Amino acid sequence: MAKAKYIIVKKQIVPYIENRFPDFRFENRPGKIYSFRRVNEDNLYDYILVNSEFFEGKIILQVSEVATCYNKSSKYIPNRTLGKGTSIGVLITGKNYYPANTGNHTCENNDEDLNRILVEIGDDIDRYVMGYFKRCHEELNHDRQLLVARDYLQSKFDSMSFEEAQAIRDAWEGLGYLHPVFEEWIEGIQKELRLKDLSESLRTKLVRFVILYFADVFELNITNLTVRAKKSI
Repeated sequence: MAKAKYIIVKKQIVPYIENRFPDFRFENRPGKIYSFRRVNEDNLYDYILVNSEFFEGKIILQVSEVATCYNKSSKYIPNRTLGKGTSIGVLITGKNYYPANTGNHTCENNDEDLNRILVEIGDDIDRYVMGYFKRCHEELNHDRQLLVARDYLQSKFDSMSFEEAQAIRDAWEGLGYLHPVFEEWIEGIQKELRLKDLSESLRTKLVRFVILYFADVFELNITNLTVRAKKSI
């Protein structure tokens, strides 16, 4: 007996989300995660990531991750989010620990039932996500440290070629400490903030932002980037 074929979810989820939330546009991403991005005037991006699974003849959809951040693509969200991000489970329950199926919407393998849970996904976004985005924008736009860091770094990156950035990345891969260019940028940000000294927590915050923003702007792969960043602090 031939194995039943699942309907193509993408053909329905992309136009549905884009029509219901016209500021969000579909962004290609590998795997069964559908990413939708909103570009904002404050240089922040909003992302809605919807995960699709097929199990025992059923289609399961869930808003797996949402984020307001400086990342220009969703490629490294959630592991390298440059801003704020969370899961629908946290938004629904208000807790960091919740049942694994929280926010799941399940339907039969047919177009009509898929349309039903797409409406439910849209309702989740309206009820839980849009307000979260608003709160994130307010918080990030009042984070002077990140605003100064972002503007300072962007001024450096505007005059830097991809080849120059790649050379910094390649040199850093062979070092056991933070690359001198990164140290120079952190010192520059410190001066812009008019701080005589950096607390350990603020330095940790800036080191992470500098490395992740550098990698994101130039779309550079850095092996175990987050771990290496922590070791460099």
